Amino acid sequence: MREIYLVRHAETMPDPERPPASWQLTEAGRTVAASLKGLLPELVFSSPEAKAMQTARQLTHLEVTAVQEFREHRSDKVAWISSDDFAISVERYFSDRENRVWGDSHAETAARFRAGLSHIASRLDGATRCTVVSHGRILCSFLGNLSGTSGYELWKLLTMPTVIKLAVADETMRIEAISYFH
Repeated sequence: MREIYLVRHAETMPDPERPPASWQLTEAGRTVAASLKGLLPELVFSSPEAKAMQTARQLTHLEVTAVQEFREHRSDKVAWISSDDFAISVERYFSDRENRVWGDSHAETAARFRAGLSHIASRLDGATRCTVVSHGRILCSFLGNLSGTSGYELWKLLTMPTVIKLAVADETMRIEAISYFH
């Protein structure tokens, strides 16, 4: 049995002048992420986006491996929208598995994330535990698909960071625990 710890990145500083993929962690975000070091496996894979890589680097003294399949969405050209419009867009994204709100549909995002997990499973070299740092919507797309729900209710509960422990046996995955941090 393997354990994969899925981590939503720590708190970011939104910047309307830059694409979300380049947003940086806040000082509080770096502190909370650093407080998780030693609690999670130090074999860490991450989305290549800045906020995820910064979170991942706080979790380990080892090199972090960027995995393209763990990025949030394919487009770096997402325009700035208000918090209210963002919340409406997220609800729309989760309400229809084929709706392309940010370039990828909910179904495509979940499948891409699962492909990324399969990719890293082949690189574990006998390790039974690892950490994957990614983003709220893609994690909830994957977890919703895994649990047979839309993922939207879980997305509304997420904190920055959130840690989800998966138990993996062969091709079967199940959620074992969810821990919220502030």
